[in-house]
Formats: sequence, structure tokens, C-alpha cells
Amino acid sequence: MADIEKIFNCLEPEYVENFKCNGQLCNARCCRGFQVDIDRQTHMKYRTIKNQPLRTKILDSLYWNGDSQTYRMNLNNDSTCPMLCDDSLCLIQKNFGENFLSDICAEFPRRVYVVGDFAMRSMSLTCPIATKFALFNSEPMRFKNISLHTTRAGCFFYRGINDVPQRIFLKTLQRFGINILQNRNFSINERIFILGIMMSMIDAHGDLNLEILQEFEENFQSEEFFEKMKLNMEILEFKPSLYLETMFTLTEAIFIKAVNYYSEEQRNFVQYVPQAFDMVEKSSQPTKKLLEMYEENFSAYDEFVRKKYPNFLENYLVHNFFSGLYPCRIPGGNLTLNYFVFMTLYKVFEFGLICMAGVLKENLTIEDILEYVGRFSHRIDHGTKFQDVVIDFLCKVLEYPTEYFSSMIDFEN
Repeated sequence: MADIEKIFNCLEPEYVENFKCNGQLCNARCCRGFQVDIDRQTHMKYRTIKNQPLRTKILDSLYWNGDSQTYRMNLNNDSTCPMLCDDSLCLIQKNFGENFLSDICAEFPRRVYVVGDFAMRSMSLTCPIATKFALFNSEPMRFKNISLHTTRAGCFFYRGINDVPQRIFLKTLQRFGINILQNRNFSINERIFILGIMMSMIDAHGDLNLEILQEFEENFQSEEFFEKMKLNMEILEFKPSLYLETMFTLTEAIFIKAVNYYSEEQRNFVQYVPQAFDMVEKSSQPTKKLLEMYEENFSAYDEFVRKKYPNFLENYLVHNFFSGLYPCRIPGGNLTLNYFVFMTLYKVFEFGLICMAGVLKENLTIEDILEYVGRFSHRIDHGTKFQDVVIDFLCKVLEYPTEYFSSMIDFEN
């Protein structure tokens, strides 16, 4: 069957075009610990390879997976792809070129979502090279429209956002949100709070059209709006003991219930949470002691993450808001629920960073951060277990959203 070219109007961050895959720079991270699906068209190419020893080696490394309805690489005992060579390059690509790679191998870490009649492309943060491009940049993340030409059907993901009525305004809503998240007149926590208020106000309006959204956009950019936000911030009081209780509850729920099907090696980044608080169980330290240790951990996080990489958190938020298709990610959910899922997952991510910085302190390296971002992103990108646990948790606490804000948003930091 001949390849059919598809052309999409596509929105993507500018950094995407600068990315070049090189397994020797990242120790071929995507060839280790990931299932490698081989689409049928690529499998047919392998069967035509004239070099018999290589053809046999490749085909003997594959098996048919009924669940995914694809061929799949039979990983080695150490969870590496059997095509990975000692020089961290791919046997198939070295011998036959990129055209012989499967759809997923040729496109990763690029992720293209088709939403209605347009596409949105970003990069998976499970790739450390992509993460460096996306997050460790002093300039705000910029976006551009391109014409995306491709013959690879397998590079596309179709997000099920049909149950979100506001989905037809996704690009407009994302522009609103990203403008807030990149407003450096406010701290990261202040921006997160303002984003939530904005989403709840749009929800409260009900029926929307582009004219109404344009009015919202003008209001959200006005000094009067931001002055009102400052007054709201003065009313809320951060409660650190409630914050720790929430973080321990979520961490336990996510990493026990949502990751129990994975190996210890895949979830070992959560080790920093008990280490940071010198405990086996959350009840093993009195609250006063936990709060003192949290202040110490946060001081290390402030010095070795926030000050050392001042735009890292902003870029992480913007990247996840865009690539996660917020605020229309959750089928059946309104904008406010989408916001709280987005905010809560970020806060869990940040809590892990706080604990890691508290343990490693001055020994914390950019490689440690890249590893942590990759493992956390793997859980978000592959499956919905993290998301489902957070939604279950939110259903219990959002009856009192003001109290939940007080447990999550520290305006002084």
C-alpha cells in the first residue's frame, strides 16, 4: 500500500524544530524500559530485507501483541530493545536508514494530537534532550503555526475530548492560560491561582462564543482584574500542615495505587519523599518536626532548583498545559475540574522536587532533574492512572475549594 501524505494546520512550540534525535547524547533513553510497537507496514519492510542474517535477527526479535494489534519488540532481560547497539545507536537505522524505523520510533519524542480539524505537536519530556530544549530556556516558550506534512499515520494521537463542550475553543482557552502562566509580574503560585479563577469564571458564564471569549481576554489582561486577584490572594492563608497532609495522601495514593503494576526501578524516584522526612510512614514524625524538615527541604529546593534554573518551573507548566490539552483534557469535565487536575499534578511534581533537593542539596545535578522529569512524565503520558487517582481525590475535597487552595498555594513562596 502506498503511503498517503497528510497535511495538517499544526500549532507547536518553536523549540520542536531544533530537536535532533541522537541516542549517543542521552544513552538511548527511549530504547530502555519502553515497549516498542512495530506497525504492520514497517513489518512488511522488514520482511523484504535482502541481508538474510539481519532480516532473521530483526524478525526473530518480534512477536504479535493481540492487545495493541501490532508487532512488538521482545525486550532483553534488562528491558532494553534488542536492536540497541553498544554505541547507543539503532541497528535498523544504522543499516537501512530512518525510513525503516517504525512509526513510533521515527516520531518519538514528538507527540502529535489531532483535535478536530487541526493538530498540536509537542515533545514528550521522557526524552532528556527534548526536556533540555523545552524547559531550560531563559526565554518564554513561544509557539508557531506550521503545515505538518507526514505519511506516517502512527505518529498521531486522537484525544477523546468530545465530552468537553468548550473543546471548540481549545486554542483560545490555551492562549488565555499560557498568557497567565507566562506573566512574570506574578510568582508561579500567584499565576496558578489566577489561572484557576479565570477558568471558574469562564465556566460560570455558561454558553460561550468567540465574541464573549474576546471580552474575557480583554478583562483578564486589565489592571483591574489583576488588582482583584491580589485582593483575593490576601484573603487566603496557606496552611503548611494541611499542605503536607495533602501531599502525603496524594503521594501514597499515586505511587501505591497508580504505579503498582510497574517495577521498583521504574518508580524509585519516589524514594526521596520518605528520605526527606526521615520516616518510614507519615505517622513516624510529629507534625512540628515534619514542618521543620519541610522548611529545610524547601530552602534547598529554592536554592538548588528555583534560583539555579529560574524559568524551569514556568516552562514546565506551560509545556504541560499545552501538550496535555488543558483545559479540555478530562472527558466529561468542566474547565474548573480540568484546572484542578492540572494544578494538583503540578503540585505533586513540585513536592517530589522539593524532597529530592532536600536530600541531595548541593549535589543535585541537572541530570537528576532530567531523570525525575522523565519518570514523572512517563506516568502522565502513558495511561491515566495518575489522573484517575487525582480525580478521585478531588471529588472528596472540592466541596470546599477555598480550603483546598489554602492547602496548596503558598503566596509567600
